Parts: sequence; structure tokens; C-alpha cells
Amino acid sequence: MIKPRRGASELRPENKLNKMYASAFKSGSGKAVLNHLKQISIYSIAGSGIDPNSLLHLEGQRYIVAEIERRIELGKAVKNVE
Repeated sequence: MIKPRRGASELRPENKLNKMYASAFKSGSGKAVLNHLKQISIYSIAGSGIDPNSLLHLEGQRYIVAEIERRIELGKAVKNVE
């Protein structure tokens, strides 16, 4: 079966998702939410006596925030036409 060709203005799903991230966090409210997520994850300091499970949980939170930031940057770089 032959797949239909994508139109010139149609974005690939991954790029479309990245543009949605960029759009969602572009406003003042979106930036405030992202800053809050950074405060409770990336900028959070764990002491030397942290439980390994708690540390893994914190690292998971940091990964998610970093993924959001990565997709925002990719979304800003995507042109409407590929």
C-alpha cells in the first residue's frame, strides 16, 4: 500500500509536538510554571544523607524538566514548512 505524501505545510508529529511545547511555555504564565518546576527539581539540593529512592525520584523530576526545556528549544527552531 502506498502512503500518501505529506503536504508541504504539514509538520512531522515530533516537530508538531515540539512546537506545542514552545507555544505552551511562551506566555508569562507558561514561563512562571516552568520556573516553578525548575525550583522544585533542578535547583533543589539534596543533602548527603538522602535516601537512594528519594534521590532517584528527584533525578526523575529533573529529567522531565530538562526534557520540557529541550522540546521548547526544538520547537522554537522548527520552521512551519519542512
